Amino acid sequence: MSTPVPIRVLRGTDLMDLVFAFPGLKFDPVTARRRLVRADSQREGLLVVTFGPQHVVEQAFSDQVLGESRGVPVGSVISGKSVLVFEVGPQDFIDYSEDGLLDAMRRLPLRVVDAAREPEQSLSMTIRPTDGTDGRSAGSQDPAGWRRRRSRARPARREGRIPPLWG
Repeated sequence: MSTPVPIRVLRGTDLMDLVFAFPGLKFDPVTARRRLVRADSQREGLLVVTFGPQHVVEQAFSDQVLGESRGVPVGSVISGKSVLVFEVGPQDFIDYSEDGLLDAMRRLPLRVVDAAREPEQSLSMTIRPTDGTDGRSAGSQDPAGWRRRRSRARPARREGRIPPLWG
């Protein structure tokens, strides 16, 4: 049996918009119920869920501020699509319904690339001056020199900051 075609699940009550794909899965030929199982128990089966673009930053309005401009369109920054991949084990099954697919996302293990995993050991680094001192001038009561010296260890440019969209 071939892999089921991807389906889109829309729900207006909470604006859910998901696309489900089923590589390595097939409809279970044994049961009368429509459920998905691995097509080959020796090969991996995956449930791939794609979320449409979502707002990362959106302008907010206060009910307390009188005369606040509420012009349309509202300023926002939109992200790209997001994809989650779940591993379907040899004994796992997924009911082929909206509730069954959403339940599978709750109970199946998430497949995550190694770069996105937490390290097994936490990494920490201590930066000390090379002259063997604590970085302060002898007899100094003001640690400003220490702050200046410490601030050189910070990155010169910060990446990933979202620029302000409105003043």
